[in-house]
Amino acid sequence: MSEGGTGVSLPVVRGALSGVRWSTRSGGKLLRVLLGTYEKEQTEAFERLVKPGHVLFDVGAHVGYYSLLSSRLVGAQGRVVAFEAMPRNARFLRHHLSANRCANVEVIEGAVSDHPGTARFARGTGSGTGRLADVGEIEVRTMTLDDVAKERGLVPDFLKIDVEGAEERVLDGAKQILEGRKPTLFLSTHGADIHARCCARLSALGYTLSPIFGGSLEAATEVLAERG
Repeated sequence: MSEGGTGVSLPVVRGALSGVRWSTRSGGKLLRVLLGTYEKEQTEAFERLVKPGHVLFDVGAHVGYYSLLSSRLVGAQGRVVAFEAMPRNARFLRHHLSANRCANVEVIEGAVSDHPGTARFARGTGSGTGRLADVGEIEVRTMTLDDVAKERGLVPDFLKIDVEGAEERVLDGAKQILEGRKPTLFLSTHGADIHARCCARLSALGYTLSPIFGGSLEAATEVLAERG
């Protein structure tokens, strides 16, 4: 076990991240992560679709659950780019990646949006609820996925997006990726109006949409978008 600013690190005992070292201070659903029951349906979707050699952009990486999972799935020949705006979360994200020797993951600290520059960011009520907001407590760097992909010469096969209401901004800044490569999306939506608009936009681009869990697409908050 390791002590320090990131606390004690314990091993995940079963599930997709079995054997991974995870900080007890990182926040979120700690016991579910350690016991391998965290976001079961989403995890299974990743395991079913993400394969060795793939490139995945993790937008709203939090402290790294899906970045670590993707790192394991894409393997040494694949690549993960993890975006996280909250400085505290980014610190734990880097810790988890370093502790588990995830050499195929790059961390970009900042918020993905529809333009490069800076923006205000609200910390939210929990470690996973930070969001872009006009009256946010901190200022963060912003970037677009199209710019990041072009700068790094990467063509993502998958986009995982969980950004607490800024989903449309992320999609606006990924027009070239969505119209060209048409990567598969694991999309979390926040609010019925945003959900409807995102679904309509992706459908217009030729995507086939389905709920990752639950009944109807209209009521879903977790959407799988695959090229039609």
